[in-house]
Formats: sequence, structure tokens, C-alpha cells
Amino acid sequence: MAQTKSPSIRTKQDRRLVVADAPPAARMLPAMPLEIEHSPWRNVEIGYKRLNDDVEYRFLAGGTKGIDAPNINAYVTRETFLDIRTPGEGLDFLSATGYFRTQDEAFPTRHESLCWSDFQRWQELIRILMQEGPLPDKPVFRDGKNVGTEFDVPERLRPIMGELSVTEMLWLHGYPDGIVIMSEGESPKPGSRQKLVARIDVHSTLEAILATAYLDRLNGVNFGLCQLDDCNRMFEITSNHAREYCSQDCAHKASMRRRRAAAKAARDKAKPQKTNSSTKKGRE
Repeated sequence: MAQTKSPSIRTKQDRRLVVADAPPAARMLPAMPLEIEHSPWRNVEIGYKRLNDDVEYRFLAGGTKGIDAPNINAYVTRETFLDIRTPGEGLDFLSATGYFRTQDEAFPTRHESLCWSDFQRWQELIRILMQEGPLPDKPVFRDGKNVGTEFDVPERLRPIMGELSVTEMLWLHGYPDGIVIMSEGESPKPGSRQKLVARIDVHSTLEAILATAYLDRLNGVNFGLCQLDDCNRMFEITSNHAREYCSQDCAHKASMRRRRAAAKAARDKAKPQKTNSSTKKGRE
């Protein structure tokens, strides 16, 4: 049985609408506070075992702190993280902050352990992000063919770049993830303007630290790395004045070391040169 064709819905009053051809519109938002919501799952016990030249931390669910632990300040977390120098300090840090990374569908068990050597690699990578901004890409060639791109990082940091989640990759590229913008308090009444607040929801200690690096760069905050060998602290650059050290104390230590090295070099130069020749008696 043939179906009857429906009458056309077109009329002479129809207008041609253009949607895709129009450029995206920008709506200005008022300045708003932006906070990082870092409330990690901290009912986890941290164990460890010694490897040959390394330490492996193990994250075991079922600790005593509970999941209702209060939020922690992501900037304080970052400062503490970068200041850690020993595996024991790392153990204390992880015990206070919980899972360092979140579970990912592609790597479902990567959040269960973390090696001290990788902990140190993440410290170095965060310092690079704070100094230089988002990581650039570089092409990857195999058999002379371009097969894609990868993050352009020093080769020593390559081991931690293999199991990145989508969220971590976005932060490393400089793209925010998990940002929510809402009105503060109750929903605004029609015709009234409500104060807006923005929040970044993170799900691991690493995500919280990456978010702080992004926000600092977004706000135009630049950092330098203390040049004292046994310090390596980050410091905020607040002027065009060239600065190499995080504090007057580190600058004084560096100056004293240079003076001692120069004095030692001068003493060594002033020492009489030893000769390898020996006086031999002639034959009688």
C-alpha cells in the first residue's frame, strides 16, 4: 500500500537562518574568585618496599582517615611537594595527601603505586611547567615517517610520560579541565546579577598541583629556580631585576662558596711546582 506524502511545511514566510557561518560570540564575565577543590580520597594506607636503588610506595584503600577529610590548599601542597628531598619525607607527604594519581580506564592500576624516582621526575617536571609554561609537542618519526607527536621533555623525564590520563595531558598542554562556573549562593532572580565563582574539581594530588601551575601562568605569575645547588626552590619573579636565588640566605651562601673556591684556587696556584727530575750522581 502506497504511503501518502505529507503536505509541505514550507511557507513563503520562512526565513533563511545562518548558524554555522557566524563566528563564535564572546560574553565578558566579571572578575571572579577561582579555587581548586582538592578533597582527595584519603582513606588510604601508604606502604613501601625498598628496591635496588629505589623505593616503591604502595597505596592500599581502607585507611582510618575517612573520605570526609577537609579540603587541602593546593598551593601549600605544591610548595611542600617541591621541597621534599628524601624518600621518608615523600612517605609522610603521601600519607597526608592520599592518592597521587587517579585511576584511569586505560591504566586501571597505575594509581596503586609510585616509585621515589618517578616522584623526583614529577618534581622536575612541575618546576619546568612553572618556569616555562605548558609543554610543547614534537613530532615522532619511525622509519623516517611521521607517526604522531609527543611531549617535548628531557629524556630523563620520559618514563613518567607513558601512562598519562586525558585530564593530565590537558593540564600539561595548558588546557583547563574540570572548571565549573556558578553563581554564589542561591540562584539569581530574573533581572538581577549574581556574583560568580569558579571552581576546579581535581581528583588527585598531581591534578591539584598541575592546576596551580596553570592558574599561575594564566594570572601572569612567573617563577625562577634558585641556583644554589642544594636548594632548587622556586621563587616568584616580581620585577625585571635579574635574580638567581630564592632568598638572601641562599645568595649569601653562594657568595661565600665562590669566595672560598677562589681562595683555594689562589692557594693552589701559589704552591711551588713539584719537579719529576731527580739529581743523579755522575760516574766516577
